Amino acid sequence: MDITLYSLTDYNAGKLVSETFDLDLIDSKDEYLEAIAEWLEGIGEPREEWIVCDYEGIPSELVGEYDLDNSFWDFKECIDATHLDAEVVEAWIALGNEPNATKLEDHYAGYAETDLKFFEDYLDSTGEEPPTGLFRIDWEGSASDFASGYIEHNGHYFY
Repeated sequence: MDITLYSLTDYNAGKLVSETFDLDLIDSKDEYLEAIAEWLEGIGEPREEWIVCDYEGIPSELVGEYDLDNSFWDFKECIDATHLDAEVVEAWIALGNEPNATKLEDHYAGYAETDLKFFEDYLDSTGEEPPTGLFRIDWEGSASDFASGYIEHNGHYFY
């Protein structure tokens, strides 16, 4: 996760003085603010403000015009505390859940491109057999009904 900032003083003067921060190497908001202060002091003249130029690997809802949203640090802490990918954490939060690694791991049910694939994977993983007989099963409908007991975002399913 990276964020690139401009010195606002320089930006307003028509100069693009930027610095990119690797947030994977920064553990807290305080460390982040210290790194920014060191960068701004290193430019020369006193500068106290910055704006966001670019970012990568950070959900857009956690980045404002001038800085990271305070909730970014909870998001990062959750990513650091779980074995699941950042994409799963993003999906969990996008569904309105708090960034809590324990709850996330307890509720994560897996990834599938469609409800039907999710249903098939469930049947395969549990060893359950689909009903058999002389009738046809509406697999799409069954999958949709099955998936209605879960919440999903970008293919990630949660209990």
